[in-house]
Amino acid sequence: QARDPAPVSLPKLVSLDECADQYVLGLVERDRVLALSDHARYADSWFRDRAQGIRRIKPRLESVLALHPDMVVRAWGGDLRLIQELQRRGIKVVDIDDVQSYAAARAQLFKVGAALDAEAGAQIAAHRFDEALSQVRNIGRGRTVIYYTPSGTSAGPDTLTGDMLKTLGFKLAVTRSGYFSISPESLI
Repeated sequence: QARDPAPVSLPKLVSLDECADQYVLGLVERDRVLALSDHARYADSWFRDRAQGIRRIKPRLESVLALHPDMVVRAWGGDLRLIQELQRRGIKVVDIDDVQSYAAARAQLFKVGAALDAEAGAQIAAHRFDEALSQVRNIGRGRTVIYYTPSGTSAGPDTLTGDMLKTLGFKLAVTRSGYFSISPESLI
């Protein structure tokens, strides 16, 4: 008589920062999440409602180790010493890359999905992502704009902000790369 194969145990994980929280909450089953960052319920956390009832921790070694995760997910959370110590103890650390375009963001979904053993979740998220992008209207109609924050920061065409503005149909007035400071006097 054939036996049923033993069920596969998927890795349990901890998220160390708000960016990682979004991937974890968007891609993996809730029962795999041991803890989220202490930012998971902030107002600007997209999946804050999904974070309800899940433990939240600060990115500290003792807090993470007490939960016995198989992996830790991070974009910017946790300092180098924490990450190195987790790795030294055999805990897989999944680093989420900074993205500069919608194409890179879509690719990142698949990269992180594969690292989290959540390929199906990544496929679903990518489909929703593609659907949302297909609905974007050309509200810029070729008009020239400068992205400018109250702190004087601007963004070049090679940033996610630049890609967003181009996708909306705007033409960027700046050609400088990355994010940079710009004087308000230069806008006049």
